[in-house]
Amino acid sequence: MEDENKGFAEAIYIDQQIKEYMENPLIEALPPVHSLMEAAKLITVMPEFDENEIEFDEEIRIQIIPRLFQFYMPLESHTALERKISAVIRQGYINRNPLTKDNIVFMNNSYRALMEGKIYVSTTNTSKSTQGFTIIGISGTGKSTGIERVLNKYPQVIRHQVYQGKPLAITQIPWMHLECPFDGSIKGLCLQILSDLDKLLGTHHFARHGNRSIDYLIQIISHQFRLNNVGLLVIDEIQHLSFIKGGGARKMLDFFVHLINSVGVPVILIGTSKAAPVLRGELRKARRGTGLGYMFWDRMKKDEAWDYFIEVMWKYQWTKKYVPISDEFKNKLYEESQGILDFVIKIFALAQIKAILDGSEEITIELIESVVEKDLQIVKPMLDALKSGDLKRIEKYDDIRTPDFEGIVNNLIQAGEMENYKTYLKQVNKEKVEELTRAIRIKLLEKITNEKIVINAVKKVLNNFNPNNYDFDFLYNEAVKVAEEAIIRNENNKEKKLKKGKDLAKDDLRYLKEQTSVLKQSAYEVLLQNGVIKSPINEFLLRETI
Repeated sequence: MEDENKGFAEAIYIDQQIKEYMENPLIEALPPVHSLMEAAKLITVMPEFDENEIEFDEEIRIQIIPRLFQFYMPLESHTALERKISAVIRQGYINRNPLTKDNIVFMNNSYRALMEGKIYVSTTNTSKSTQGFTIIGISGTGKSTGIERVLNKYPQVIRHQVYQGKPLAITQIPWMHLECPFDGSIKGLCLQILSDLDKLLGTHHFARHGNRSIDYLIQIISHQFRLNNVGLLVIDEIQHLSFIKGGGARKMLDFFVHLINSVGVPVILIGTSKAAPVLRGELRKARRGTGLGYMFWDRMKKDEAWDYFIEVMWKYQWTKKYVPISDEFKNKLYEESQGILDFVIKIFALAQIKAILDGSEEITIELIESVVEKDLQIVKPMLDALKSGDLKRIEKYDDIRTPDFEGIVNNLIQAGEMENYKTYLKQVNKEKVEELTRAIRIKLLEKITNEKIVINAVKKVLNNFNPNNYDFDFLYNEAVKVAEEAIIRNENNKEKKLKKGKDLAKDDLRYLKEQTSVLKQSAYEVLLQNGVIKSPINEFLLRETI
C-alpha cells in the first residue's frame, strides 16, 4: 500500500504536433519542447548580487561567497544535452502508451512472471524507438551538473487521474538519477533503485524485497519501472564498473540493455574516461540493438566562450576593492583550471575568501596562484597532466575530485580565527595583568607606604610568575616578600652610609653630602643646619634692620 504523497504534480496535458506523440498521456503530460533560447534561459542560473553586500563584515561576506556555486551559464554542450534528453524521454514513451493493448498485455505478463519468480522478456522490440547514450568526460567539466539542470525542468512524479474525460489512475516518473555503487555491484544498484522508488512513491519495496535474489530484484524493478512509467534512468559514476572482476561489469550492462530492449526505458550512463575501455567492449553489441552512442564531454577551450563565461562570473566580487577583468586574469584562470568549470569557480571563490581573511580585499594574480598551490594541492597532478597533453597521464588522474569547498573554507577561517584568537588572548592577558597589577599595588600600599618599592615589587613578581597559573593571594604574598626584602636592603644601605660617614669629620663636605641622602634633606638644609652656610635672612636682612 502506498503512503499518501501530496508532492505529486497533477498531469496537465499539452497537444502534440508530432504524430507519434499524439494521444499519449505520458508524452502530453511532459513540459513542452523548448527552442534553443528557451532551453538556455530555463537552465541558466544567475545568483543574486547586491553591491551593498560588499560593505558587510567579513564573516557575513564569507558566508555569501558560496552563492557563486549557484552560478550556471549553459554552454553549447548543455543545450545539446537538453535537446537529446527531451527527445530520449519522449521516444521512450512512444511504445509504452498506457492506453494501448500492448501495454496492458506487457503488464499482465510481467506480473505473472513476477509471481512465478521469473524475468519477463518482452517479444515487442521497444528499442526501435527507445534510445540511450553514454557521456564520457573529465571530472569537474559539468556532466552531472548539466544532467541535473536539464532533468530538474521535469517534475519527478506526475499523477494522472482523468484523461480526455475518462479515468486514468496511473503514476509517471519522468526520470531517475542514481550513482553507480562504488563496488560496481548489480545488487547494490538494484537496492538503490528500490530505495529511491520508495522515497518517490511512499512504497516499501526495499523492506519487502531487499533480501531477494538478483534475478528477482531485476524483475521487480522492471515491473515497477513499467507500472510507474519511468521515462529515463540516469546512472552516474559508471567508471566504478572498472573495479569489478569476473564479468560483473558485463552483468551490469546487460541489465541496462534489458531495461532498454524489454522494458523500453532509456538509459544514460555518465562517467570519466576510465569507464571507456569497459564500455567500448561491453556495449559494442548493445549499441547495435539499442542505439546507444557516445557523447564526449570535454573541458572548455580557451576561446570566446571561455572569455564570456569569465566576464559574466567576474562580476560576483564581494571584496572591497573591485578589480576589473583583464586578459591577464582570463589567461591565468584558464592556465590554473585548464578549462574545468568546477575548478575555475572554486579558484575564484577561494581567492576572494583569502583576500577577505588576509585583509588585502583584492584579487590578484599572485593570490590565484596561491590558491591553486596551497588549497587545491590534491588536483594539481591532474592539472599538470592536462597541461602536458599526455593522454595516458590525463586518464590516470581524470577522476580526481576537487577537495570539499566547505572543508577548505573552514580551514582558511580556522587559520584566520587562530591568528585573531591569539591576538585576542594577548589583549585579554594584557588587561588581566594590568588589573592584577593595580589590585596588588593598592593592597600592598596599605602595608608599605614607599610607592617606589611597591611598584618595583609588583612588577618583579608578575615577571617571575605567570598570572594565568597563580591566584591573587599567592602573587600578593610574593610581592610582600619582595617589598620587605627591598626595605631591608635600603635600611642596610643607610647603615653602611652612616658607618662610612662616621669616618669623616662632621664638617667634611663629603660627610654632609651623604647626610642629604640619609636625612632626605636638600643640600641647602644640611649645610645650613651644620653652620657651613648662613641664613640670608638672619645674617643680612636682620643686621641691616638693626
